[in-house]
Amino acid sequence: MEIKNDTICAISTGAGRAALALIRISGPDLAPVLKDLCQDQPTPSNRMASLRKIFARDGSILDEAVIVYFQGPNSFTGEDLVELSVHGNPILCDRILRDLVSRGTRLAKPGEFTLRAALSGKMSLHEVEALDLVLNAQTEIAVRTGIEAKLGGFESQTKEIREKTLDLAAEIEAQLDFSEADIGEWKSASFETQLSQLKFSLESWLNLFERNQNYLKQLCVALVGRPNAGKSSLFNRILGQDRAIVHETPGTTRDYLEVEAKIGGRLILLLDTAGFRNSEDPLERIGIERSFEAIQRADVLVWVSDDGAAPPPDFLVRIQEKRLVLVKSKTDISTIIPPRFLGVSSLKGNGMEALLTAIMGARDSDEVLLSPIFTQRQVSNLKDALGLISQIESWVKSGTYLELIAEHLRRLEALMEDLVGRKTHRELLLSILSRFCIGK
Repeated sequence: MEIKNDTICAISTGAGRAALALIRISGPDLAPVLKDLCQDQPTPSNRMASLRKIFARDGSILDEAVIVYFQGPNSFTGEDLVELSVHGNPILCDRILRDLVSRGTRLAKPGEFTLRAALSGKMSLHEVEALDLVLNAQTEIAVRTGIEAKLGGFESQTKEIREKTLDLAAEIEAQLDFSEADIGEWKSASFETQLSQLKFSLESWLNLFERNQNYLKQLCVALVGRPNAGKSSLFNRILGQDRAIVHETPGTTRDYLEVEAKIGGRLILLLDTAGFRNSEDPLERIGIERSFEAIQRADVLVWVSDDGAAPPPDFLVRIQEKRLVLVKSKTDISTIIPPRFLGVSSLKGNGMEALLTAIMGARDSDEVLLSPIFTQRQVSNLKDALGLISQIESWVKSGTYLELIAEHLRRLEALMEDLVGRKTHRELLLSILSRFCIGK
């Protein structure tokens, strides 16, 4: 994204009709644009909400808007910034934007407001990553993690880690700067203890991140089984609506269906697949192959069987190490449930709670501990830091290489600063912001 020192505008609220829409304008030429919008009305004061009629360049009334003016550098972008709360008809919003562009502003690119905030020092890379999680998260846990990170909820933890690193570096630098006669014999045992504590903290963060992965992303769940096993009925029951066609004729589902559903506060992608069997019907065979393609995307497979038969060996070979839940369907007809199977009746709803618990996992989402590490960039930094610590530990035990220990600790300091995004990574920043909406 090319960085320009001009004035930009965009709608910051979602597409479609709504009671209100928010239009942002930011840049060095904002003042004359705002004055012209208000014409002979008083220009809104800094950080005060003002109700004003806004006028087009030809003098006609565009709308009545609540205007909030943020004078730079005390604004989101660090520039002069205005937010117009207007009526949310898309036709009206488009007319206002066209008028703003005619005054010399231009339409903002995705994430450009946030980019200006980051480049002006208003946001760190860590805060941008947290905002990305808030805006694009697909689970409640991910949203909570993003909010905590954005608002500094992990600040005390990251501060403690940085202070531990600085203390270790200071001790080694003292050994290099002064003779043994000046500071006495080096007590390496204390240093090793502190280093071990730092390593334990970083490993705990890494383990917590790995445990939380299933809660930070959308869970993909595929219903699989033989034809007429009750997959589509179960699909409809989970969704609470008749989305899939249910018929006694085998092979009704020719292609997989996918629908987002909310279970226990978590958004999942639910797939209904074609029944697995040897078929001469070319359309059904294509559907079966597409179902296997869908299975590769799934995190959890629910094998649905109306007779309690286990998945065949050729099927198990193709699903590799995916989590598998076994379901005996149609328990309103047959109540015999084989070992390791969960009994479910899509017609009456029996067994649904146990099934959804098995799909989502045993832990309740409220018990998940939030982690200050939530991006692959941070994980990469953590692993590099742990590698440095392991090398330092071996040198400390040998009682040599103080200069190398000091150099590795300096690198460790840099990694800890990088961990919370205090440095600006331009390319990474642009990559993140490309996922943002136009007005953010």
